[in-house]
Amino acid sequence: MISRPCFPVQSIKLWRVTHVIASCCVCCLLCVMCADDGVHLHSLPDLQLTAAASRTARASAFSWDDGRRLLVTAIKRKVVSHQLDSTNSFLEMTEYNFPEPVITLSWAGSNIIFGTAKSYWLIVPAASQSVEVLPGQVMTIYPAVQPQLLFAAGAGSAPVMTRLPSGEVLIIKDAVSYFLGPDGKPSRKTTITWSQPPLALMATKLYVVAVLPAAVEVKSVSRLGAAAAEQASRLYVYCTLHLCLHACNLASVCSICPRAQAAASSSGSEEC
Repeated sequence: MISRPCFPVQSIKLWRVTHVIASCCVCCLLCVMCADDGVHLHSLPDLQLTAAASRTARASAFSWDDGRRLLVTAIKRKVVSHQLDSTNSFLEMTEYNFPEPVITLSWAGSNIIFGTAKSYWLIVPAASQSVEVLPGQVMTIYPAVQPQLLFAAGAGSAPVMTRLPSGEVLIIKDAVSYFLGPDGKPSRKTTITWSQPPLALMATKLYVVAVLPAAVEVKSVSRLGAAAAEQASRLYVYCTLHLCLHACNLASVCSICPRAQAAASSSGSEEC
C-alpha cells in the first residue's frame, strides 16, 4: 500500500462534461464524449465537433462499438441506439423503453447489457426489416424488443460495469466482479473481489482498474488470485473519477499507482 497525492497534468475547459471516453475510437482519430446536451463525436487532438447524436441530452451512460460504429445511450428510462454512417453522421436506429431509470450499460457483442438500481438486464436487438413506406421508397427499421432480466444488483451498491477487450462485460455485485458473455451468462469461473464496492471500472487486456470511495485498485486479469495481482493507491480527495485509459496504454493508471508500472514491466509485454 502506498500513499501519494494526485495532481492534474493538463486541463482544457471547453464545456461542461459529465462523462468522457478518451480512448482510441474510430481509427484513433476521433473520441466520443457525453456532455449535458448529448453525446458528441470529436476529432483529435483539437476536439472539434464532428457529429452529435440526436435525443441524447442528459444521458446517464453510453457505450461505443468501434468495429460496428454503433452507439448506445441511456437517457432516463430509455436506451437509444445510433449508427455512425460513412459521412460521420449519427443515424437513430432503435429506442427501448423501460420502467426504471437506466444507470449503466455496455455492448456485449451484438447485445446490450444494462443495469438499473435493482437489476441487470439484457437486450438482444432484433434483425433489421425493410419496409416500403411509399411506392418505390424502402426504409430500414429496427424493431424494439423486450429486455430480459439477468439477476438482481447488489443491495448496497449501484450497478457498475465495463467492457473488456475480449468482448466480455465485467459487472459489479456488491464488492465482487463477474465476467459475463454476450448472452448475459457468466463466461468464467473466476471472479474479482474488491476491498469495497467500486464506483467505476475500466479495463485493458491485462488489467482492471476500480475506483473505490477512497482508493484506486488495479488487478491483473491474467493472474487472478495471485498475491502480486493487486495494487492500491489511496486518494487524498473523495470524488468520482472518470478514468481515461488509452486502449493500449496504462500511463494514467501508473501516474496514480507507480507499482502498477512495475507490474506491467514484469509481465514481459508492453501491450495491454
